[in-house]
Amino acid sequence: MKIYMEKKFVARILLIIVMPILCIGVMIQPKKISAAPASKYVKHYKKAQIKTKKYRNKAYNAYCMAKTKEYLGKAMKVWDNELNYMYKETKKKISKKRFEKLKKSQRKWIKYRDKKAWEAYDKEQGGSIAGVSYIESIIKNTKRRTKWIMDTYL
Repeated sequence: MKIYMEKKFVARILLIIVMPILCIGVMIQPKKISAAPASKYVKHYKKAQIKTKKYRNKAYNAYCMAKTKEYLGKAMKVWDNELNYMYKETKKKISKKRFEKLKKSQRKWIKYRDKKAWEAYDKEQGGSIAGVSYIESIIKNTKRRTKWIMDTYL
């Protein structure tokens, strides 16, 4: 009987101490975390899309292959700059440990991007369109990576 009374007493004490803590935990709502990137990054990304669309239009309306490659090179540069911008902004916002993981991932991605570009080039068997395929592959993969960094980290 004495043990039963002690257990009952301990249970009541625990309820008196623990119950308010549990209630407070229920009343405090956690911060809602938005998965969407900040609007300033989305605007920046959209500007790059508009700019590259203009270059691509010029490229495919060019009178010679050299001009086509020149305009596609400019579009590629826009996406490269955009990727660098998102990468630098990410570095400011995340922990060093998390950034180191991104850095390693980025190095692997660069190898992947280049491999895909050379596959696109080889697919054309060195024809006049091979250089265009190479650049288009770089553009596509850089744009995709930029969006991924923006969506994941910003």
